[in-house]
Amino acid sequence: MAKESRKFIYLGLIFSILWILLSIFLSALIRIIFSSIIPERCDYYGYNCNIPIDTPEMIISMIIKFVVWTVFGVYFIKKYNKDLEVKKGELFKLNNIKFLIILMLTTLIGTILAMLNNHSGFNLNKFTILDFFDKFLIIGVEELVFRGLILNGLMKNNKYYKATLITSGLFALIHISSFFKLYISLEASIIYAIKLFIMSLIFNYIFKESKSIWHVTIFHCLWDLLFYLFVE
Repeated sequence: MAKESRKFIYLGLIFSILWILLSIFLSALIRIIFSSIIPERCDYYGYNCNIPIDTPEMIISMIIKFVVWTVFGVYFIKKYNKDLEVKKGELFKLNNIKFLIILMLTTLIGTILAMLNNHSGFNLNKFTILDFFDKFLIIGVEELVFRGLILNGLMKNNKYYKATLITSGLFALIHISSFFKLYISLEASIIYAIKLFIMSLIFNYIFKESKSIWHVTIFHCLWDLLFYLFVE
């Protein structure tokens, strides 16, 4: 590993650990605060309740995630711009529209196939405006940090396979806080982490080919939204 690139690994590790701790702490704190003033759950049929406790937790968490990830990504992309493979000026350009269209069509076809496999027919899950922000818009800030900064920095002085494996490992690591929120077993957590690792490899490849943060961000957002709507 080139010495010039180590700072991007350290940035990824430090940010991942701090975000995991922040996510767990804030989730617990928000629930404690709002549990005393907001009914925790609606009844089975959705009656006799006002706002579920998940709603304020979700809104506050989204705002915090957007601010923290955006500030961190933009600040260090600007700070270490000379050490990036794709410089800031090119990073935020939306180019190669043909490749972007192919990615969107691939996502749509993959979603349809996954839906038919999981549900043996058409399926549409319940969806709210908060889900739209959480599963579509806010998720894009992850690409600013992991592809725009970490992978972008590692690619300059290292072989691509090293850069992509390290980035994907960090990407899976930072989602550990999700395991606690979902209350899933150790076996399920491992499977989930492997899926995240593989998805990150795909995101990395898209960034490598497009040299643009927009392609991978749009693909990531669209993938998560469609799978949430039609597959899960």
